[in-house]
Amino acid sequence: MKLVALLLWVGCLVSAIGVVQAEHRERKYVIAHEKAVQHRDELEIEWERLQLEEAALADHGRVDALARERLQMSPPGRDAVVMVVR
Repeated sequence: MKLVALLLWVGCLVSAIGVVQAEHRERKYVIAHEKAVQHRDELEIEWERLQLEEAALADHGRVDALARERLQMSPPGRDAVVMVVR
């Protein structure tokens, strides 16, 4: 009878240790998941900012003004345009 009680006590102890380890592992996974979600949100914000920046930099009026001012470019005259017809 004492052997059965001892085995049951050891079984409960092992089970309790298993529960504690499982809870600890689960907490670690939840923390890692929360960090990953936060990082994803930060990346989404940065992506939106980069898309706005790209749209602003690629604006036709801005590109035209930069080409005229910095590169001294201008549209070609009628005599400089060559039409290629198939």
